[in-house]
Amino acid sequence: VTWEKAKKFNVGVDLVAFDKLSFTIDYFHDNRFDQLVTRHDMPLLLGIGVSPLNVAKTVNRGIDGSVGFQTNIDRVNFHTNFVFSYAKNKVIYKAEAQQRYPWLAETGKAINQPFGYRYIGFYTPQDIQLIENNDPNAPAVPNTDTPVRAGDLKYKDLNNDGVIDDFDKSAIGKPNLPTTSLGWTLGANWRGFSLSVLFQGSFDY
Repeated sequence: VTWEKAKKFNVGVDLVAFDKLSFTIDYFHDNRFDQLVTRHDMPLLLGIGVSPLNVAKTVNRGIDGSVGFQTNIDRVNFHTNFVFSYAKNKVIYKAEAQQRYPWLAETGKAINQPFGYRYIGFYTPQDIQLIENNDPNAPAVPNTDTPVRAGDLKYKDLNNDGVIDDFDKSAIGKPNLPTTSLGWTLGANWRGFSLSVLFQGSFDY
């Protein structure tokens, strides 16, 4: 067991014009490897536990930057600055078990990607009639002992086996980590007095 490792690449541009306008932008690419995970790609028939190993790989890449402007009017100095950041990550390898269907795999998805059922509507009285008559066109039903009723949530049968179970889960929603962050600062200085306002937000999570 060792510390995880990283290979980083970063390139950027800085510009200043007329001592008033400034601009900065950076591109980054971060490869992390030898991350500590418990392997799930070994057969359970072995009947033994597996210690965590440094085998996982992830990648994170994106851009960040800022645009600033300042000027003086008489004795008042005005300044504003806009900052932005956009980044996405992905699991390259995590020694997960071989999945029966590709939509079940976490590899290739964002880190901490949530999985669940895809909602497609509600069961209608017509759906219930088809289910009770064992009609081949009847919608899939959950694999539970509780019969469905009109108005219950209906989920997509991804493998088309007529049953809603764990094999019908797929990536839904987004991880609780924003891909985009923005910030905007407005300020002014006059005779030792200063005033500033900050607006900040995060999106896409």
